[in-house]
Amino acid sequence: HRLEVTDTLVNYCRLAAGGECVVTGSTLLDCFLEKSDIDLVVLGPTNMSVSEFTGRLQEHISSSINYIEDAKAPLLCYFYQGFKVEVAFTNCPETLAPRPLTEYKLDELQKFDEVSQLAIRGYLNTLALVKDLPPHKLALFQQTLRSLRKWASNRLIDNGAFGFLPGYSWSLLSRWVIDGDNPTNPQEALKKLFATLHQWDFVQP
Repeated sequence: HRLEVTDTLVNYCRLAAGGECVVTGSTLLDCFLEKSDIDLVVLGPTNMSVSEFTGRLQEHISSSINYIEDAKAPLLCYFYQGFKVEVAFTNCPETLAPRPLTEYKLDELQKFDEVSQLAIRGYLNTLALVKDLPPHKLALFQQTLRSLRKWASNRLIDNGAFGFLPGYSWSLLSRWVIDGDNPTNPQEALKKLFATLHQWDFVQP
């Protein structure tokens, strides 16, 4: 059901922006929990404002859309069929032609405004976590990360806004442990990860 809803939301965003929309976060990594947000990044035309995009998107969404402007990367937040959705809206610079986000080179990304760069780099970094993993390691990564995120969620320590590790950091830890120790199952990976963290000297990171 989540994937069907996600496909619908991507189409709505593409219609509203007249541009690109990609899925990021735990949905992209296929390691989401039951209450996980659906995270999207939208690339709109140079002259489209956030308010114009919001108005067009509102035509497809019955619930109200809130603009969280004081976040590090401003987001549009709303609920759709029981899922919380967070949309990062970005604008294509005048000097660049709109195209898939993965096709922009580093020097081209630097032409985007700071907010757009944060959103786009977040998406590209998430893609990079899994792009070179063979199928068996990808499955292990997803299982390990899902278990780790569930552990953190159950203890209410999974929110970066409150000083804990954000979602991407848990993803990095999961990738690090399966790369470094070649575990054969999630239980083995988590055991090694927690043992390492327990002994880590955080005074000298």
